[in-house]
Amino acid sequence: MVNTRSVEHEKRVSSAVHFVSAWAGSVAVNVAAVIVVVVLLALGAGFRFPHWWEITVHSVIALVSLVMLFVIQHTTNQHTNAILLKLDELIHADEDADNEVIDAEERTVDEQHDLEDRLGH
Repeated sequence: MVNTRSVEHEKRVSSAVHFVSAWAGSVAVNVAAVIVVVVLLALGAGFRFPHWWEITVHSVIALVSLVMLFVIQHTTNQHTNAILLKLDELIHADEDADNEVIDAEERTVDEQHDLEDRLGH
């Protein structure tokens, strides 16, 4: 039996991650990021790059990078899974298609190359 609370939680988290991904990719956020970098550099130069400034900047950059790593990985996984489902459906729909390629993503790279050679691609 599927835990509906867990599924709902996963949907909420996924929606939030997709919102962050879309937000982070917007032009306004990219312009704001450039402005923040310029302001931080100006402040750092104005204060002669004190130690507290370096620690703050490095910490913020590390945290933002870590969060964005997971956001990007989540959205990439979801998009890849959707593409694979669509391709599998196309393979099933074509009578001439070789069903051996359906699970190609589960194979090793060498097995994928062997399959590609057998199919003549």
